[in-house]
Amino acid sequence: MNNPFARRNSAGSFTLPAGIDGPITELVVIGNQLEIYTPTATVVAQTPEAIDPDRTNPNIPWVQRQTDTVGSSHPAVARTLITAYRAFKANLVDDRFDKTNILTRIHSIKTLLVACDKAKASLAGAIDTQVEAFNRTQGALDNAGLLLQYHPHVADLEALVTSLLVNAKRVTVEVCQLIAQFWPMNHTALQYVVRDLTPILGENDNFLKWLSDHMVGTTRIVSLRNGQEHNLTTAKPLHISNFQMLPTGQMRMPVWQLGDDEAVDIREESSAIVPFLIDLAEGAIVGALDHHLVSILPLGFLPVEHPKPDAPVRYEVQILQQFIGPTADKDAGHA
Repeated sequence: MNNPFARRNSAGSFTLPAGIDGPITELVVIGNQLEIYTPTATVVAQTPEAIDPDRTNPNIPWVQRQTDTVGSSHPAVARTLITAYRAFKANLVDDRFDKTNILTRIHSIKTLLVACDKAKASLAGAIDTQVEAFNRTQGALDNAGLLLQYHPHVADLEALVTSLLVNAKRVTVEVCQLIAQFWPMNHTALQYVVRDLTPILGENDNFLKWLSDHMVGTTRIVSLRNGQEHNLTTAKPLHISNFQMLPTGQMRMPVWQLGDDEAVDIREESSAIVPFLIDLAEGAIVGALDHHLVSILPLGFLPVEHPKPDAPVRYEVQILQQFIGPTADKDAGHA
């Protein structure tokens, strides 16, 4: 089917779906899929070739749909997928590596991070709603002075925790698998990645040190999920407790507890998990790519001085300063 005038052979033309505000900040092409990012939305566009690769229908149109209300302004998007995509788009990554495969895995990490953030928000919102309801009663008793008027309780606490921990553990696994795209290994736990990278990179390698610094937090997340998933068989099962009145008369917030370890406030620790995972993913992406940039120039990932709110990428590939001579200001000082 080679009719040059068929609809499918026309140049693509589309506008953002109705209701999506803001400029287009990034176009990300992975394989035959195009993702369009605005600061607050993700739109997927498919070409006729992607829909009908066998060219059986000359009138297949372009298709687009909004897939998320999260866009490039979210750190989980900008600091992972967009950071990596810009390096690949500029052809700054060693072409021995499969661009599509690596970007697909980073896209998966991005998606999981967004899911984690939504799960965290739902969990925090459910807890906060109960706290607010309890505070409105100010701990009042009934007319007889015996029964607490309102005892807070998150009805689906276990499910909310599960949603967060499942996605959080998957992020840690995907990060390890991403690193394995660049070095000969196949691990799903960070401690083994660090172990196998040590003789390759050397103990003083900054990327290796950075990964080592994140092992404790990563192990904690994995232990929380494993303690929940294997509650009956693991040495440290995860116990989840809802709001509880203490003998002191105080109301205890929901907590989780691994085995006999100290109970920890769920609201507090869960809020720290997502920023930690974004840092983990960003560092793994930047560190792995930094070790595999093209060698035609002395390049490296350097911090962005003023990240843009619409797409707060924090690192970009630049020519390393020590190789490009004095800056204009330094030259002016010798005039």
